[in-house]
Amino acid sequence: MTATVFLAGATGAIGGPLMRLLLQRDYRIVAMTRSASRAEALSSERVTPIVADALDRKSTRLNSSHI
Repeated sequence: MTATVFLAGATGAIGGPLMRLLLQRDYRIVAMTRSASRAEALSSERVTPIVADALDRKSTRLNSSHI
């Protein structure tokens, strides 16, 4: 069974390399980013992007409700 990891800041300086490492180790990732264009670029078979701002409670609740 493959584990799923929620990764906030998936396109950032730390999140980007961490996501690549997790993908190399066969994890599935729910990746949060603030940009719709970056979310589109993240989308793949093993990455589910979510557009939200961690400092905006409303956007985080609305956009992560399908997890």
